[in-house]
Amino acid sequence: MGIFTGELLRNNRYAMKGKTACLLVAGILSLIVGMAWGTVFPVNKNMWTSSFVLYAGGWSLLLFALFYFVIDVKGIKKWSWPFVWLGCNSILIYLAAHGLVNFLSTSGFLMEGIVKRTDARWHDAILWLGVALIQFAALYGLYKRKIFLKI
Repeated sequence: MGIFTGELLRNNRYAMKGKTACLLVAGILSLIVGMAWGTVFPVNKNMWTSSFVLYAGGWSLLLFALFYFVIDVKGIKKWSWPFVWLGCNSILIYLAAHGLVNFLSTSGFLMEGIVKRTDARWHDAILWLGVALIQFAALYGLYKRKIFLKI
């Protein structure tokens, strides 16, 4: 799906709004086919069944179409800078989160005061928001210093 999406975006035969429409149609069709196929071959993430791939791919195409429309077609870009930082060092932050840095523990230390003052139902949300803020702050620092992990 990613290759087809990339080829569609590189193709100059279609206008940007036409590309958005193609992505939306492909996303909706993938969802429908994935759900229909799921009645025969269950949607199972752990096994990455073909029905799961179609279903998850459909949602991915729909989200991609939304972001493509907002950022590229409409030109509303300022809000998306954190995603640029993430994209520039996504492998590095993934590796850091899976063995090098305990972001959840760090968030717990930094957000302890807020967590103590809120209802217990919000504790996980606050802690994971802290994780995201810490990671994006690190990614921003790396981006500003032009430090990029390349493989």
